Amino acid sequence: MSAPAANGGQLLIDGNPVSATGWTGELQVGHHTVAFRSADTWPWLAGVDVQWQQRTDVKVAPTSVVPGDEGAFVAGLNAYLGGLGGRYGVWLDDLSSGRQIGYHAGDSMEAASVIKLPLALYLLDQAAQNKLKLSDTIQLEDSDFMGGTGTLYYSNAPGDTLSYQDLLGLLIQQSDNTAWKALKRVLGSDKVDAYAASIGAPDCHQEDDNCTPQEAGLMLAKLATSAVLDAGGRQMLIGLLENTAFNDRINYYLGNVAIAHKVGMDGGVMNDAGIVLGSHQFVISMFTDSDNPDQGVQAIRDVSRAGRQVLLEVAKSLRGAGLAPPFRRLALEVARGAGRQVRHRVDGLVVDPQLEVQVRPGRVARGALEADRLALGDGVAHLDERPVQVPVQRGQPALVLEHHVVAVAVWATADQDHDAIVGSLHGGAFRQGLVDAGVEVRKAPVGRLEPVRRRPKALRDG
Repeated sequence: MSAPAANGGQLLIDGNPVSATGWTGELQVGHHTVAFRSADTWPWLAGVDVQWQQRTDVKVAPTSVVPGDEGAFVAGLNAYLGGLGGRYGVWLDDLSSGRQIGYHAGDSMEAASVIKLPLALYLLDQAAQNKLKLSDTIQLEDSDFMGGTGTLYYSNAPGDTLSYQDLLGLLIQQSDNTAWKALKRVLGSDKVDAYAASIGAPDCHQEDDNCTPQEAGLMLAKLATSAVLDAGGRQMLIGLLENTAFNDRINYYLGNVAIAHKVGMDGGVMNDAGIVLGSHQFVISMFTDSDNPDQGVQAIRDVSRAGRQVLLEVAKSLRGAGLAPPFRRLALEVARGAGRQVRHRVDGLVVDPQLEVQVRPGRVARGALEADRLALGDGVAHLDERPVQVPVQRGQPALVLEHHVVAVAVWATADQDHDAIVGSLHGGAFRQGLVDAGVEVRKAPVGRLEPVRRRPKALRDG
């Protein structure tokens, strides 16, 4: 048996690892499975029938994962998952380049404990709207107790009280089923489902435990790009998702980066949906349902590794062409008692590096640092230009986090429909009418390659 030299190559016979580049030996008569995996290739799987006193030569010939080639990636994904048996759904969303890749991504499947994600989002949304306090307590009822994952079923009893915050931590970090049932009872499954629908996940339902891989991924993408919750809620939830008890899927081959994710498992259902953090961020959401749960876990590992390689090369090619991806994830934290914002995590040079601002109630926060997601959604922001922030006075003046600042991309293409910064010229979020563009802007109209200077538009202040 011979195998190619490959990065991180692993050759297995009947699940047992042997030399990565080849193996010679004796096997019992009968059917055997051979598998080869590496960081550079799609998994190669084969069955070999060994006869009495027969020499069998096997040449391992895996398909390469072509860096940056989305077409080849989709073909490899189809071939790999199509040959496994079972049901699979995959959604990849590159938060740097804007690329999205799906495989049966819109199919409704059992979400298992991934369904706890919209519940957590809704809870934090209610806290942000001051409809509840995370320190408030609820009393556990007998109907809340459910075995499986989590410790509440084994350590607590009906009548015990826990805070929303404690239940949230158990819900996400331990995937506690009792916390899930208690929270959805108090908050209302129908209200959770309505909230999920409002943020782009209408097929995610608490009671029937169904969702689509795409909608689970879209919710995580909105969390990563500051499109849902307030800064404190996002920071809390991402922190919980980064520190869970289950890290055997997306994390398996990507152990050198932080991953904020939520797993699900129920018999042959093995799911994982997460945000791969770091300098190059992307979302992967993958649902599996087969007769072999170990097969589903391994499939998530394999697709996560191949997906990262392809998407990373796409982002590199944009940089090589002088185009920067729209580094869209910006999280802030508020220093306790200091009345100031400090940087928590910023990817890329999207915002002004002077990240501390002093604020007092009633004053306009001219340096608020939460970037508008529309502007940062441009696929062609330029690294060499200095982005400029445009303050937009909106919301409650006493809260700095509700003063929006639009960090506008520095170049625009013909199909972009909002203004961009060119050199020192400022533009606003044209599509949403957020900024009074009281300066000159340049737009590249359809059918023209040269930027055209235009006078300011009378945009309304939000």
